Amino acid sequence: MANGSARNLASAGGVPPLARTISLVGAIPIAAGAVLLWIGAIGGLTGEFVSVALKGYSAVILSFLGGVHWGLALAASDPGSRNRELLVSIVPALVGWVAILFVPKVALMVLTIAFVAQGLFDIWIALKDHAPNWYARLRAEMTAIVCVILLIAWLAL
Repeated sequence: MANGSARNLASAGGVPPLARTISLVGAIPIAAGAVLLWIGAIGGLTGEFVSVALKGYSAVILSFLGGVHWGLALAASDPGSRNRELLVSIVPALVGWVAILFVPKVALMVLTIAFVAQGLFDIWIALKDHAPNWYARLRAEMTAIVCVILLIAWLAL
């Protein structure tokens, strides 16, 4: 991971194809939710059902991103880094859980803000050599994609 040189997002390495593919596939339910909210009730899928599903899935993905930090904590040899990662790992799950308790319009905005914050933190961690350098690029790409889709869904509400 570390080579001792200063890094930035432009110098982050190429994302492994499988990591990018899995990440994009993971965004499909979020995109489907946004599309269904714009289309309206179709095949028995009401806007209420779709918004609940979208909030829930988004919270699950946010929790998954927190789990990445649990994995980084397991690999950390420095107690300070390990403790930071352990503390950070629970925040996305808690924020996601709180978000799904709100009405859809508020929940999607909270989730969007949480994805931005988590993405910025993940990019920072990767650029500080606490995660593979390609992770910074992947998180930048996926944060932009997911947040744009969530905002499109938010506009449909």
